[in-house]
Amino acid sequence: RPSSRFVDAMGGRVGEAWSNARGEFQFEHLPTGSYAVVAGGQNILGLGEPGWATERVENIGVTDGSPGLTLEVELEPGCAVTGTVMDSRGRPLSGVPVWGRNDATGRWLANLAEVSTDGSGTYVLNSLDPGSWTLAFGGETHALTLVGGVIATRDQVVTRDVRLEDGVEVFVDCGPWDPFDLM
Repeated sequence: RPSSRFVDAMGGRVGEAWSNARGEFQFEHLPTGSYAVVAGGQNILGLGEPGWATERVENIGVTDGSPGLTLEVELEPGCAVTGTVMDSRGRPLSGVPVWGRNDATGRWLANLAEVSTDGSGTYVLNSLDPGSWTLAFGGETHALTLVGGVIATRDQVVTRDVRLEDGVEVFVDCGPWDPFDLM
């Protein structure tokens, strides 16, 4: 069951719904405003039906007291990128967060990691739109690594293995100030 997310014009998530057996979904009690619907793919927790590309419908106007509207969104099968994430010595790393950014739109799939590597260091992003993607890999113990120009196509699964360099722990001395007061 693909999920649908309703976001306000500024990109903030307003709600999430799951389609029923007929593919229908419904949002209720939205305040007046301009919204977008993002259908398909998986949500930030990895829930939803994998293997579907996302489709975004912009500029949906909602007015208090209006009878509602019907919106049809057709989803396409998603593209897949998979691989193994290893440390600098070639050992697989588990639990590494993986993000994907669509190079055409500049949008990241999620603010939180879309997926994490499993016990053998393997990741799978399988709800991508066709085109060029930048993948980001990182974690608490390894340097953030960006891999650009990953071309996702519907007719093949792309394999991209990555080696992460060891990270460096950084401490900041804020002197007499509370670092949270500086934010």
